[in-house]
Amino acid sequence: TSSQSSSGFYVGVTDRCMYAHILGFGSGAPFITGCTAVVHVKFYGKCLDRDCVLLDICVAQRLLREIMARYDHKNLDELPTFQGINTTVEVVARAVCMELQHG
Repeated sequence: TSSQSSSGFYVGVTDRCMYAHILGFGSGAPFITGCTAVVHVKFYGKCLDRDCVLLDICVAQRLLREIMARYDHKNLDELPTFQGINTTVEVVARAVCMELQHG
């Protein structure tokens, strides 16, 4: 999707993946579980280019798909990104965001 907001323009894309991971909360025993993560990303900008495009939506979708493919059908605890971390949904969201910003 794409639209204009009060702070400019945005292009939004969505992707999903399924993964396994071990969660631990408080003093309870850690447990293995699975998750289907649906990620919605919006790329914001203040102006459009000369063709009235903020970002090619196909490029935005490809960027997100490349990241999500790294996690799809994997055990997150076996990936270097998540070593020694309690892989909550918030931690996975932060990892996706960081990869979009820096990768």
